[in-house]
Formats: sequence, C-alpha cells, structure tokens
Amino acid sequence: MYNTISVVIFHFSWKMESDVWGSISDQGVVTHIRGGHFAPSSITINGWLRDFLWAQASHVIQSYGSSLSAYGLFFLGAHFVWAFSLMFLFSGCGYWQELIESIVWDHNK
Repeated sequence: MYNTISVVIFHFSWKMESDVWGSISDQGVVTHIRGGHFAPSSITINGWLRDFLWAQASHVIQSYGSSLSAYGLFFLGAHFVWAFSLMFLFSGCGYWQELIESIVWDHNK
C-alpha cells in the first residue's frame, strides 16, 4: 500500500508539472514547470528516475560552491536520515527496536 500511494503521488506531481502547470507569455507560448517529458518517460522506471527524481539534482550539487552550501548539506543529510529510517520501516520490525539493537550490536562488537 505504501508503494502504491507513493507512485500515485509521484504520477500526479510529475503529470501536473510537465503537462498542466505553467505560464503563458505575451506571445501565447505556454511554458511548463518541467520540460514535458511525461508521456515518453513515464512508462519506464528509468524514465521516472532520470526525468523526475534526478532532474533537479544539479541544483543541490552546485550549491556546494556557493553561499547556499549549508542548505545543500542539510538537504542531503535529511534525505540520508529519511532513507536510513525507511530501511528499518521495511525490515518488518519496529524502527526503534531495530535501531537500538543495531547500536547495541555495534557497541558489543
């Protein structure tokens, strides 16, 4: 169920950004938030990863050399903590139980 909800949210967000949301210039040209790659790219997993999830990664990577480096590092750290917590969520046991057992095991090692 968790994955189904995630896929539906990603699908809706990407569809809206690439085909619906945008602005109209004075000449009548419609400019979408994203490049409009939804139709050819949404049928494969690689398309989802390349054109939706990783499309904006360059902004975070380029932030390291600017005054925004603290925000970029905070963003990456928060995503690491989020991904790390999902590992415990999908393991079948409780998050805190797994975390405590991992710390105790590492301490006794």
